[in-house]
Amino acid sequence: MRTIFKNISLILALVVIVYLVANYTGIAQTKVMDLLHISGSSVQGASTQRAQEVSQKMQSDVAGLANEAMGQFLNIRVSDVINGASRLQKIPHDINTVKEFAKEQLDSMVKSKKILP
Repeated sequence: MRTIFKNISLILALVVIVYLVANYTGIAQTKVMDLLHISGSSVQGASTQRAQEVSQKMQSDVAGLANEAMGQFLNIRVSDVINGASRLQKIPHDINTVKEFAKEQLDSMVKSKKILP
């Protein structure tokens, strides 16, 4: 019972701290900037403009990549898809072949060790 009360009180304290930080950080920042005689509007304008430039660059890059991917998708031939699917079907067989080969090699090594004292 005591640990439940302790957990609930910690959660409540955390919620109060998050609330205070969320609501009063802006006010504290404004007061500190006023105290230091720093204009907040010019800094915000510069960072906002830079953020918009970065956002536009990212959007154009993503759009270019999407267009390139769509072009490659449209150029895929049915024969390429079938060929790729047949290769995928061979993978389990190849894995089993490797397992069998490793087992045979191990067995032959064990037998050779038993023959030689």
